Amino acid sequence: MEKIINLHRDEYGSDPEIVVEAPGALTIMGNHVDSDDGFMIQAALDMKIYVSMSKRKDNSLRFYAVDFDERKRTSAANIKYKKEDRWANYIKSVLFSMENSGFSVKGLDITVTGNIPHAIGLASSSAMESAIILALSKLYELNLPKEEIIKIIYNGEERFLNSNKAPSGIYSSFFGKKDNFLFIDLRYATVDYLPFTLKDSSFIITLSNVPLIQIEKEIEDRRKDINKCVDKLNSLRYGTSLRDYNKSDLANGIGTVSEQTRRRCTHVVDEIARTEEAKIAIKKNDMATLGRLMNRSHESLRDNFEVSCPEIDWLVKRAQEIEGVYGSKITGTGFGGCTLTLLKNSSIDRYRERLEEYERIFGFNADMINCNISSGAKIIYPVK
Repeated sequence: MEKIINLHRDEYGSDPEIVVEAPGALTIMGNHVDSDDGFMIQAALDMKIYVSMSKRKDNSLRFYAVDFDERKRTSAANIKYKKEDRWANYIKSVLFSMENSGFSVKGLDITVTGNIPHAIGLASSSAMESAIILALSKLYELNLPKEEIIKIIYNGEERFLNSNKAPSGIYSSFFGKKDNFLFIDLRYATVDYLPFTLKDSSFIITLSNVPLIQIEKEIEDRRKDINKCVDKLNSLRYGTSLRDYNKSDLANGIGTVSEQTRRRCTHVVDEIARTEEAKIAIKKNDMATLGRLMNRSHESLRDNFEVSCPEIDWLVKRAQEIEGVYGSKITGTGFGGCTLTLLKNSSIDRYRERLEEYERIFGFNADMINCNISSGAKIIYPVK
């Protein structure tokens, strides 16, 4: 907290009025069902985005990203999407949506820093959006209800960022609870808390450090395939998304679509069902069953939805071979990124040894993070 206060003061010449922290989000189950009204199981990470904010006397908007050593500026009357603004577009999407929801935003100085790895599926952008909207709500004494917050962020993603994917990471980033998973119903925008105790086990995130590629077109192609199937199914009986159908419906109702399209739809239908099974396992604290479901989820993401890569598959397979590992899978958007492994603490050293083999084979140094389940976004300055 002191660091970002000092950085804000050095940048803008005065202390921030408020500092907010928001966690990243870890998707345990429910990868790539967020556009199909599906279910997801997530947890808030103990890696954070920190946002400091203060009002200005004019209408200028100034943004400072410490980790990129970049500065962007615009005005409250000229909030526009610019591709080159990258990270700042997420801030602007919240400000844009606030204005369109009837909340007037004036000049602001904003500083952002954090320790969530970027662009690998740990919801760093959702954490930033959550921190921004919480800071605005407090700074302008809006007291926004949770439902309004979700709506504002969704509308900003859709109308400002032109994203057709629900920003599901906001649920954990904003509503996360220590030692609890979140069972998220994306159709009704509801959250159920699932208490979970790891005891003698851990969740390990492994960063593959595979060079990032532009994956938007790949994901959009998959969405188009799924929409074709939904259109065919909807012609037979009423439904609005793949959540309304099962594997029998896919077998009997989508006719002459390609095998690739059928596989991608199969992933979504199966993943929604697996996530409901995982909810039951978590309630029982049954890590063996949860691990098996994680393994099956990875197989589907690899073979059906086709968002894995050789490096990720190697990490998952080697992990699954180790005694004491319950399950391992890709998490995040895919095409690189990171894996999630649930294992006994006694197996961590053996797993670490396997990562040395990874570097020799692929030439990338895999980073291992032992993650803890955190609470959601909160105000940390001024201290109450």
